[in-house]
Amino acid sequence: MAIFGRTMLGAIAALSVISAANAQSSVTLYGIADTAVQYISNVGGHALFQEGNTHAPDIFGLKGVEDLGGGLRTIFDLQNEYLLNNGRALVPGTLFNRKSYVGLQSDSYGTLTLGHQPSFMYDILSNYQTPFLLGNILTLHQGNLDEIANFFQFNNAVKYVSPTLGGFSSGAEFAFGNVAGNFSESRNYSFFVQYKGGPLSLAATYANGKRPILTV
Repeated sequence: MAIFGRTMLGAIAALSVISAANAQSSVTLYGIADTAVQYISNVGGHALFQEGNTHAPDIFGLKGVEDLGGGLRTIFDLQNEYLLNNGRALVPGTLFNRKSYVGLQSDSYGTLTLGHQPSFMYDILSNYQTPFLLGNILTLHQGNLDEIANFFQFNNAVKYVSPTLGGFSSGAEFAFGNVAGNFSESRNYSFFVQYKGGPLSLAATYANGKRPILTV
Protein backbone atom coordinates (compact mmCIF):
# COMPACT_ATOMS: atom_id res chain seq x y z
CA MET A 1 0.00 0.00 0.00
CA ALA A 2 1.34 3.40 -0.92
CA ILE A 3 0.24 6.76 0.44
CA PHE A 4 0.62 10.00 -1.51
CA GLY A 5 -0.05 13.48 -0.12
CA ARG A 6 0.03 17.04 -1.44
CA THR A 7 -0.95 20.52 -0.29
CA MET A 8 -1.97 23.64 -2.25
CA LEU A 9 -1.52 27.12 -0.80
CA GLY A 10 -1.55 25.60 2.65
CA ALA A 11 -5.29 25.25 2.37
CA ILE A 12 -6.17 22.32 0.11
CA ALA A 13 -5.01 18.82 0.89
CA ALA A 14 -5.50 15.53 -0.87
CA LEU A 15 -4.62 12.05 0.27
CA SER A 16 -4.86 8.93 -1.86
CA VAL A 17 -4.55 5.37 -0.65
CA ILE A 18 -3.95 2.89 -3.47
CA SER A 19 -4.14 -0.85 -3.07
CA ALA A 20 -0.98 -2.66 -4.12
CA ALA A 21 -3.06 -5.63 -5.22
CA ASN A 22 -5.15 -3.59 -7.66
CA ALA A 23 -3.82 -0.28 -8.98
CA GLN A 24 -7.29 0.66 -10.27
CA SER A 25 -8.84 0.72 -6.79
CA SER A 26 -8.43 3.77 -4.59
CA VAL A 27 -9.83 5.90 -1.78
CA THR A 28 -9.24 9.66 -1.81
CA LEU A 29 -9.64 12.17 1.01
CA TYR A 30 -10.08 15.67 -0.43
CA GLY A 31 -11.24 19.10 0.63
CA ILE A 32 -10.79 22.82 1.11
CA ALA A 33 -9.75 24.54 4.35
CA ASP A 34 -9.20 28.30 4.33
CA THR A 35 -9.60 31.35 6.52
CA ALA A 36 -8.78 35.06 6.52
CA VAL A 37 -8.79 38.21 8.65
CA GLN A 38 -11.37 40.59 7.20
CA TYR A 39 -11.81 44.35 7.63
CA ILE A 40 -15.24 45.90 7.14
CA SER A 41 -15.34 49.69 7.17
CA ASN A 42 -18.88 50.19 8.45
CA VAL A 43 -20.95 47.82 10.59
CA GLY A 44 -23.50 49.76 12.61
CA GLY A 45 -21.39 52.88 12.31
CA HIS A 46 -18.13 51.21 13.37
CA ALA A 47 -15.26 49.47 11.63
CA LEU A 48 -14.95 45.73 12.22
CA PHE A 49 -12.13 43.19 12.11
CA GLN A 50 -13.22 39.56 12.00
CA GLU A 51 -12.05 36.08 11.08
CA GLY A 52 -13.96 34.59 8.19
CA ASN A 53 -13.96 32.09 5.36
CA THR A 54 -12.89 33.19 1.89
CA HIS A 55 -14.30 30.06 0.19
CA ALA A 56 -17.42 29.95 2.40
CA PRO A 57 -17.93 27.25 3.39
CA ASP A 58 -15.05 24.81 3.62
CA ILE A 59 -15.44 21.25 2.35
CA PHE A 60 -14.10 17.81 3.10
CA GLY A 61 -14.96 14.61 1.30
CA LEU A 62 -14.15 10.97 0.86
CA LYS A 63 -14.49 9.21 -2.50
CA GLY A 64 -13.41 5.86 -3.82
CA VAL A 65 -13.45 3.43 -6.70
CA GLU A 66 -13.11 -0.37 -6.79
CA ASP A 67 -12.30 -2.04 -10.09
CA LEU A 68 -14.51 -5.09 -10.67
CA GLY A 69 -12.93 -5.94 -14.02
CA GLY A 70 -14.31 -5.85 -17.54
CA GLY A 71 -14.66 -2.05 -17.50
CA LEU A 72 -16.99 -2.12 -14.45
CA ARG A 73 -16.29 -0.23 -11.22
CA THR A 74 -18.06 0.52 -7.93
CA ILE A 75 -17.84 4.14 -6.83
CA PHE A 76 -18.84 6.31 -3.86
CA ASP A 77 -18.55 9.96 -2.87
CA LEU A 78 -19.28 11.54 0.53
CA GLN A 79 -18.95 15.33 0.89
CA ASN A 80 -19.59 17.65 3.83
CA GLU A 81 -19.52 21.44 4.30
CA TYR A 82 -18.20 22.91 7.56
CA LEU A 83 -17.06 26.21 9.09
CA LEU A 84 -13.36 26.32 9.89
CA ASN A 85 -13.58 29.17 12.39
CA ASN A 86 -15.73 27.20 14.84
CA GLY A 87 -15.53 23.61 13.56
CA ARG A 88 -19.30 23.28 13.15
CA ALA A 89 -21.01 21.46 10.32
CA LEU A 90 -22.81 23.85 7.98
CA VAL A 91 -26.01 21.84 8.47
CA PRO A 92 -26.25 20.76 12.15
CA GLY A 93 -26.96 17.07 12.64
CA THR A 94 -26.00 16.14 9.06
CA LEU A 95 -22.60 14.61 8.34
CA PHE A 96 -22.56 14.57 4.52
CA ASN A 97 -24.97 17.33 3.54
CA ARG A 98 -23.58 18.14 0.08
CA LYS A 99 -23.24 14.70 -1.45
CA SER A 100 -23.63 11.09 -0.34
CA TYR A 101 -23.95 8.32 -2.91
CA VAL A 102 -22.75 4.90 -4.04
CA GLY A 103 -23.01 3.39 -7.51
CA LEU A 104 -21.74 1.42 -10.48
CA GLN A 105 -19.71 2.85 -13.38
CA SER A 106 -19.26 1.06 -16.71
CA ASP A 107 -17.20 2.08 -19.72
CA SER A 108 -19.88 0.65 -22.01
CA TYR A 109 -23.15 1.35 -20.18
CA GLY A 110 -22.59 4.55 -18.19
CA THR A 111 -22.91 5.41 -14.50
CA LEU A 112 -25.73 4.62 -12.06
CA THR A 113 -25.66 6.16 -8.57
CA LEU A 114 -28.04 6.10 -5.58
CA GLY A 115 -28.23 8.43 -2.57
CA HIS A 116 -28.26 12.14 -1.68
CA GLN A 117 -27.25 13.95 -4.88
CA PRO A 118 -27.41 17.35 -6.65
CA SER A 119 -29.47 17.81 -9.80
CA PHE A 120 -28.03 18.09 -13.30
CA MET A 121 -28.59 21.84 -13.10
CA TYR A 122 -25.51 21.93 -10.88
CA ASP A 123 -23.59 19.05 -12.46
CA ILE A 124 -23.83 20.43 -16.00
CA LEU A 125 -24.42 24.19 -15.82
CA SER A 126 -21.55 24.84 -13.42
CA ASN A 127 -19.14 23.76 -16.17
CA TYR A 128 -20.36 26.60 -18.43
CA GLN A 129 -19.71 29.53 -16.10
CA THR A 130 -17.01 32.11 -16.81
CA PRO A 131 -13.93 31.31 -14.67
CA PHE A 132 -13.32 34.42 -12.52
CA LEU A 133 -10.63 34.74 -9.86
CA LEU A 134 -12.80 33.07 -7.22
CA GLY A 135 -14.43 30.65 -9.64
CA ASN A 136 -18.12 30.13 -10.23
CA ILE A 137 -19.16 31.86 -7.00
CA LEU A 138 -18.99 35.22 -8.82
CA THR A 139 -21.40 34.08 -11.53
CA LEU A 140 -24.33 33.05 -9.32
CA HIS A 141 -27.71 34.44 -10.27
CA GLN A 142 -30.24 35.99 -7.92
CA GLY A 143 -32.07 33.27 -6.01
CA ASN A 144 -29.69 30.61 -7.38
CA LEU A 145 -32.50 29.28 -9.57
CA ASP A 146 -29.98 27.72 -11.94
CA GLU A 147 -28.42 25.82 -9.01
CA ILE A 148 -24.82 26.89 -9.75
CA ALA A 149 -24.13 27.10 -6.01
CA ASN A 150 -25.46 23.57 -5.27
CA PHE A 151 -27.61 24.79 -2.38
CA PHE A 152 -30.16 22.01 -2.95
CA GLN A 153 -29.84 18.27 -3.33
CA PHE A 154 -32.29 15.41 -3.87
CA ASN A 155 -32.78 12.72 -1.23
CA ASN A 156 -33.41 9.06 -2.17
CA ALA A 157 -32.22 9.86 -5.70
CA VAL A 158 -31.43 7.43 -8.52
CA LYS A 159 -29.19 9.02 -11.15
CA TYR A 160 -28.02 7.70 -14.52
CA VAL A 161 -25.45 9.23 -16.90
CA SER A 162 -24.87 7.62 -20.29
CA PRO A 163 -21.46 6.99 -21.84
CA THR A 164 -20.35 9.57 -24.42
CA LEU A 165 -21.05 8.46 -28.00
CA GLY A 166 -20.07 10.66 -30.93
CA GLY A 167 -19.68 13.57 -28.54
CA PHE A 168 -23.22 13.18 -27.14
CA SER A 169 -24.17 12.22 -23.59
CA SER A 170 -27.36 12.41 -21.56
CA GLY A 171 -28.71 11.62 -18.13
CA ALA A 172 -31.80 11.29 -15.97
CA GLU A 173 -32.35 11.58 -12.22
CA PHE A 174 -35.39 10.76 -10.10
CA ALA A 175 -35.75 11.28 -6.36
CA PHE A 176 -38.49 9.23 -4.72
CA GLY A 177 -40.93 10.99 -2.41
CA ASN A 178 -40.04 10.21 1.19
CA VAL A 179 -43.32 11.02 2.98
CA ALA A 180 -45.45 8.04 4.01
CA GLY A 181 -48.76 7.98 2.17
CA ASN A 182 -47.80 10.77 -0.24
CA PHE A 183 -45.49 9.60 -3.02
CA SER A 184 -45.41 13.01 -4.73
CA GLU A 185 -44.21 14.89 -1.65
CA SER A 186 -40.51 15.77 -2.03
CA ARG A 187 -40.44 14.04 -5.42
CA ASN A 188 -37.82 15.59 -7.71
CA TYR A 189 -36.36 14.85 -11.13
CA SER A 190 -33.92 16.31 -13.66
CA PHE A 191 -32.53 15.58 -17.14
CA PHE A 192 -29.71 16.74 -19.38
CA VAL A 193 -28.35 16.31 -22.89
CA GLN A 194 -24.87 17.47 -23.88
CA TYR A 195 -22.58 17.59 -26.90
CA LYS A 196 -18.82 18.07 -26.77
CA GLY A 197 -16.73 18.10 -29.94
CA GLY A 198 -13.45 19.94 -30.30
CA PRO A 199 -13.91 23.57 -29.17
CA LEU A 200 -17.71 23.28 -29.29
CA SER A 201 -19.70 22.34 -26.20
CA LEU A 202 -23.48 22.65 -25.83
CA ALA A 203 -25.84 21.45 -23.11
CA ALA A 204 -29.47 21.67 -22.06
CA THR A 205 -30.81 20.80 -18.60
CA TYR A 206 -34.20 20.59 -16.92
CA ALA A 207 -35.08 20.14 -13.25
CA ASN A 208 -38.38 19.88 -11.41
CA GLY A 209 -38.19 20.05 -7.64
CA LYS A 210 -40.80 19.77 -4.89
CA ARG A 211 -39.17 20.76 -1.63
CA PRO A 212 -35.57 19.77 -2.42
CA ILE A 213 -33.19 19.62 0.53
CA LEU A 214 -31.69 23.01 1.42
CA THR A 215 -28.10 22.58 2.67
CA VAL A 216 -27.08 26.14 3.56
